Amino acid sequence: MFTLVTDAGASGNIRAVTRPMTWLRRLVALVALTIGACALVPAGAGASTSPDYYGLNVQTLFRLDVIAPERWGTYLDQMQNGGMTRARIDAHWRYAEPNRPVGGVHRYTWSRPWDPRSSMDHQARLLASRGIRMVPVLAQAPDWTAGPGTAVAPEYYDDLAAFAAAFARRYGPGGTFWRENPDVPAMPVHEYELWTEANSSIFWTGRANPAEYVAALRPVHDALHAADPSAKLLASLGWQSFASYTRQIYAAGAKGLIDGVGFHPYAPNAPSIIALVKIMRDTLRDLGDGALPIWLTETGQPVTFGRGGGLADSGLVSDAARAATQSLTGDALARSDCDVRDFQVYTIVASETNREPIAEGFMGVLRLADGSPNATGAALMRASLRWRARQDHGIVICGAGQTPKSSLLPLDLQVDHISPTCVKGMTTYDGNPIEAAFTYLTTADGREAPGYVNAFGESVVCIPNGPPVWEFEVISEIRNIAASQRYRCTVPRTQGTPPPGLCRVVEEPLPFAPAGAASAAATKKAAATCRWQATAKVLSARPKRATLKTGVGCRTTARSSKFTLSVQRGKVSKRVRTVTLRPGETSMVTLPKKLRRGERVVLANRAEPKKKLPRLVARATSIGGADAAGTEGCDWKLETRVLGGATSKAKRTKVRARLTCPPSPKRSLRFAVSVQPKKAKKAKRLRFVTLRGGQVSNVTLRRRLRAGDRVILSRAADAKLGVPSLTARATTSKKVLRAR
Repeated sequence: MFTLVTDAGASGNIRAVTRPMTWLRRLVALVALTIGACALVPAGAGASTSPDYYGLNVQTLFRLDVIAPERWGTYLDQMQNGGMTRARIDAHWRYAEPNRPVGGVHRYTWSRPWDPRSSMDHQARLLASRGIRMVPVLAQAPDWTAGPGTAVAPEYYDDLAAFAAAFARRYGPGGTFWRENPDVPAMPVHEYELWTEANSSIFWTGRANPAEYVAALRPVHDALHAADPSAKLLASLGWQSFASYTRQIYAAGAKGLIDGVGFHPYAPNAPSIIALVKIMRDTLRDLGDGALPIWLTETGQPVTFGRGGGLADSGLVSDAARAATQSLTGDALARSDCDVRDFQVYTIVASETNREPIAEGFMGVLRLADGSPNATGAALMRASLRWRARQDHGIVICGAGQTPKSSLLPLDLQVDHISPTCVKGMTTYDGNPIEAAFTYLTTADGREAPGYVNAFGESVVCIPNGPPVWEFEVISEIRNIAASQRYRCTVPRTQGTPPPGLCRVVEEPLPFAPAGAASAAATKKAAATCRWQATAKVLSARPKRATLKTGVGCRTTARSSKFTLSVQRGKVSKRVRTVTLRPGETSMVTLPKKLRRGERVVLANRAEPKKKLPRLVARATSIGGADAAGTEGCDWKLETRVLGGATSKAKRTKVRARLTCPPSPKRSLRFAVSVQPKKAKKAKRLRFVTLRGGQVSNVTLRRRLRAGDRVILSRAADAKLGVPSLTARATTSKKVLRAR
């Protein structure tokens, strides 16, 4: 279960923390030590080769009282359809053995028809009938086992071991449940996780105690392997101080008592999660147990409905951002050298309210209303089906060396050239914005500038100061894990060249590996394919001629293709002109008319099978002004104050203006300065001023202002410069007048 706690070893029975994202910030120092670093010793085991890799935690499905038992099948059907064949589930000791044994005799109740939520048989049937294998958590202890310090008093560890053995005899290979239910496909249990996050002071109630956990491991290991020699017993470790806790349980004798680690690497983004797994592998290697497999039995993150925040470590992000984070993490670790055996996301469904602690109500990957997958659920299902089709490897994370280009996961990068040496990028993974990639600009003289990709997939990056350059390259990467196509951008050499400069694709990433054995020819053919798309963006609309930015993705045998440009208002569409576009490049197109708010520009072509070019359609809607990339995000600020004098008779007013995001290629723009008296409907223009981008300018008006008067700086849009209509206003306040 996803619960946030203080560091392992803290005193007190802390049930939750008050700030949901605190756990993310606490990882910063830990993750910073490992991201981008490679181990200096060879990797241990290879990656998982089983198609049964992706799964979900399903405890909430059976536990939430807002989901009726008759609806459970709807959610599990989605898992089955998405190829997700592993379900982490509570083993329900408290329901199977509510009363203490009498005379050393244990009596277990596995079927409870009157209460499906506590019936292990019923839940096992639902899962197995859909080809989903249980990964049970040996916890949920009955009340009679409680003791000081832990949820199971040490004198009852043998009873816990007896329950584990009984569970294996019931649901393990050749278990009685499968013999009694021949109509159910046999999906015997292979792995068992002992407790949940033993290093957490919440789940190991009161305090995390390595010696007590090892004392519980010993009898459970012996009894479980006596019942099923092939069983795998996993130590359950959360992200809280896990490296030191692992060393402590090994010092207490854990080596040889566990067959793997059930790890819960909660972290804000994909590189951080992967870094925690690397730390776990390095820790096991340092302890002489580097070949011990790792199962990721919990991971995930809460989200918010709507746009969400720009950084996962400072707030909840969108479902689309989570989709990219979780699917890329799963894909990378499956194909890595870290020997990760499964990837189970928490949780299948949640209440979508605050009724659950610490934002757990917003961690579901299937929608509560109808069980349909949200963006994260859909991305995980695509990832699962890709993995089931082919288990390919080659990503270097836990070992030494570099990942071959053919093994890197494919990112998609769309570039806007917003000034001569700056670009704005949009980076996605499998169609969703991926946070914590970096967009790199590199020049021939060795300069490199990184730009962090936020949770919207956005990054803005500029070449560092130095000698002028006329060409540079752009790529988005999570180094050694994923990479995008590579662009080469040209810098305008003259003031008359309309920005942005051209950026063309010079190297495509390899797509996801196809299913089945791949020959060299098939691999080459796959490398030549990509997701076709056409893009269009209105740069300016109010002048007599509107300007449009266009682009056609992917390279093709065609050097250029003709597209029809139409303007659509409502249901009426009018053809304007025909343009020729080069695939893999962006270009500027001028429309011989101005656009009104709400009008749509439609860019379309005809399919050309001989040139391997499909039919493409792109649309852009005018907002009535301009949204040029060169001025997006500009923060216009204007303040007024009176210069000189100590009375209200002063006749001069000083206006302070700041122009940010200066449009390229010009570094300054001319603005009209007007004053609109209070209650007046019209403003009177006083003068023109030139503002230099990135600097604060002081403008003197030979006019006395009264409270409520407004100062307006404005300029019309300029299609040639890609500059929208810009206006900034400031109102004179009584406080300003009193300060004279």
